[in-house]
Amino acid sequence: MQLIVNLDSDRFEMPYDHSYQLYSSIIKLVSSKDKDKAEKLHIYNSGFKFNLSQIMPGGKRKFTRTGFSGERYIFMISSVDSDLIIYLKQLFSSSKEINIFNHAFRIHSVTNYNVHPSSEIITLNTRSPVILKEKNKYLFNESEDEILAAIEKNIISKHLKVIGRKPNIKFIKIVSLKRKKVELKGIKLPAFMLKLAISSDLEVLKFLLDVGLGSKNQLGFGFLEEEKHGDNFGV
Repeated sequence: MQLIVNLDSDRFEMPYDHSYQLYSSIIKLVSSKDKDKAEKLHIYNSGFKFNLSQIMPGGKRKFTRTGFSGERYIFMISSVDSDLIIYLKQLFSSSKEINIFNHAFRIHSVTNYNVHPSSEIITLNTRSPVILKEKNKYLFNESEDEILAAIEKNIISKHLKVIGRKPNIKFIKIVSLKRKKVELKGIKLPAFMLKLAISSDLEVLKFLLDVGLGSKNQLGFGFLEEEKHGDNFGV
């Protein structure tokens, strides 16, 4: 299940590296209502919780060297735990604002929906950078074949851990790849913006859309969305 949160931009220029600040703001908002729940969400090794996208500008947009702005801001949260999505929807709906970078953004609307892949062959776009890690090493300059192998291994590992069985991936192909460095708590990490073509069972594709790709998904990395005709947050 996924959640879409719309914020009034208030003409605030959002820094490009904002994922951890957004994550922290969500945890703080949960903590203001339920400290125990916030603490459980914040403990990474206690199981998969949720996947968080980056903030995206909607409507008329402007990009500068230091950040971006838009008529509104949008971010998404996904999870295999539908109860968590419903809880977060109620939390955002009852809250008037969320504080990010010490700026209070008014919450304009909150919508939840079930993810349904359109077919067993889809194209996926990353809505936040993907961080890939193998044997305590972050991938960056490896070949596309090596990156593709790491992507498939990550999907299989996640599915085995959460669902308990190996997924049937018929094929997966990198359509486009862009390497970039992202900042997390003051540390620069290598990451990728990707477009992937993948064929698998609908259940596997839905799972992937719910959990995201790569590592540090809860901190705002590896969020995936199916590419569909007319996808444009400016519309």
